[in-house]
Amino acid sequence: MAETRNCTPYAALVFFFLFYLLVIDLCCQCRGENTDDTTMYELTRSLYGVPSNWKPQLDPCTWDDAICSRDRVIAINLAQSGISGSLSPTHGNLTSLTSLQLEFNNICGPLPRLSKLSSLRKIYLQANSFDSIPSGFFIGLSSLQEISLDDLPLTTWSLSQDITSATRLVYFSAINAYHTGLIPDFLGSLSSLDILHLSYNLLTSPLPSSFVGSILTKLFLDHQQSRDKISDWPIPDLSNLKVLESFEVHGNSLMGIMPQSLAACLCLRIVNLSNNMLQGPLPSFTIKSFIQLLLSNNNLTGTIPDSLAQIHILKILDVTNNNLSRDMPKFHSSVKVETDGNPNLCNNSDSRGEISSPTSGAPSPLDKLSIVGIIIAGVVRIACSVGLLLYHLIKKNKKKFELSIENVNAYRDEPKSLHMSIQALKMTTNNFSEDFILDKGGFGIIYKGNLSGTLITVKKSISDFMGQNGQQEFKKEIDVLKKRRRHRSLVPLLVALGVGIPFAGH
Repeated sequence: MAETRNCTPYAALVFFFLFYLLVIDLCCQCRGENTDDTTMYELTRSLYGVPSNWKPQLDPCTWDDAICSRDRVIAINLAQSGISGSLSPTHGNLTSLTSLQLEFNNICGPLPRLSKLSSLRKIYLQANSFDSIPSGFFIGLSSLQEISLDDLPLTTWSLSQDITSATRLVYFSAINAYHTGLIPDFLGSLSSLDILHLSYNLLTSPLPSSFVGSILTKLFLDHQQSRDKISDWPIPDLSNLKVLESFEVHGNSLMGIMPQSLAACLCLRIVNLSNNMLQGPLPSFTIKSFIQLLLSNNNLTGTIPDSLAQIHILKILDVTNNNLSRDMPKFHSSVKVETDGNPNLCNNSDSRGEISSPTSGAPSPLDKLSIVGIIIAGVVRIACSVGLLLYHLIKKNKKKFELSIENVNAYRDEPKSLHMSIQALKMTTNNFSEDFILDKGGFGIIYKGNLSGTLITVKKSISDFMGQNGQQEFKKEIDVLKKRRRHRSLVPLLVALGVGIPFAGH
């Protein structure tokens, strides 16, 4: 029995040791099954210019610009890092990835399929050299919220209906991305889509009816580049876009009149319809939410409605190069109104704030007198202020820097070459300009000067800072310079002056 009790502690130690080895082995197996390491190592072989610590012998979770959680890669941010090369197809195996930011690099080749990345929420790939998007690219991206494909030299393509699987998509941007064909009708079925940027593409169709009732707040369809760009169709009824704030379709060939529904949108704040072919009169604006209304370079006729002038938050109204006529309504002074190119539009001088127009009325004689009076009063006030300031400065400086007669007379026995007027010193130093300062010390300031073609230095000593001891040191300095005027290590003394302000010139 005694022997059994003595063996029990050893048996327990052996058990715990074996259990520890088992845990370590399981951890290693789990780590070995993690495909993130393999995928990240593959990235180092397909991309060039990655951070210096992206090395196979290091754990990817320690790499710069890679973020992990529980040993899984959840974010990669290589934006603006000078990266080139291409993306490996294995990139789609990072199944825990939530954010992929590769924008503003020079990565080329096709985009990889990402159908396994159901956790991916953000994709930013703009301003690279990707050349194609695989079919079914959006399949499986059920968590996707934001994607940017701007400025990519893609082979002409069109969004396919697989994007509807991204049911949480809030932000979609493909500016200058060679998107061609019709504006996809199924985009209107994305119930979370808030911002849609499709500017500078090759689109040819009007806004689909499916957009009516969507929660879009910003819609950009401007500057389509194809020969058959958005044209020959009227502005659609936007009244059911209850939360639309920005509507920008400038630089196309829209025709017809501005519908009343546009002027009645509840939340619309920025409207840009410039450079189209719109005709007819402006509608009455019943909604007071507009901040910018840009309508230049169309063929609008009629008058500018008074209801526009009643929008108190309006900042910019641009109606240049149209065919508007009659009198302008009175706008608040904070509104910038652009009206050039409307020869039949009458601009009353008292009707607006800041206006750009070649036909603006001239100020009345009473206005001119008021302006002259204000200018004269301002000049007189400034002159009085300057005079008082100069008086106090002269009085203060005279008291502050005045030397005793003894300080002046102490050097009257010097040769004639040691005497110079204060006016001459001022001329050599440009009236002691700050641009001529060489150095500053505890007892004065050193200036450079030009005396009849000879470069000199001028020391301006300040008695308030010097005190009695400082003045004695000043005298000793002059005495030394007088006695050793031709010493090779000293600058020769030319003048010592103490009239009003103490100077020593070298």
